[in-house]
Amino acid sequence: MGEKLIDADKIEGLKVRYSTMEHYMREDTDSLVKSSASDAFREATAKAKEMAKDLTETVDALDEFLNSAAREFRAMDHNIASVIGGEKLATFTNSEKGKVAAYNGLSGQDKKQMEFSRSKYSDYPY
Repeated sequence: MGEKLIDADKIEGLKVRYSTMEHYMREDTDSLVKSSASDAFREATAKAKEMAKDLTETVDALDEFLNSAAREFRAMDHNIASVIGGEKLATFTNSEKGKVAAYNGLSGQDKKQMEFSRSKYSDYPY
């Protein structure tokens, strides 16, 4: 089975950092700076908080996507391993004996459909 190279702790750490950054950034920047740039500073702080919130949501969505992809790869890996191991190996034959066995395994309706196809098409394989 393949090795998982995604570090879940790093993803969780990013989520915590961005949500903490959003939480601790103050809306009231007048206590920090009182000048003609106060409005611009307040606006920049609001945009930075919005960016931190958006990044937190993006990291959450990325985490969910990567988990989903990992589950699918794990299932695919398991299926391939079972085929290689012979659990799901199917054999097909064109011999008369194989055709008869396949025909005998069909339901009545499927047999009628096969007979109809045989009578209508000369190149029908069975």
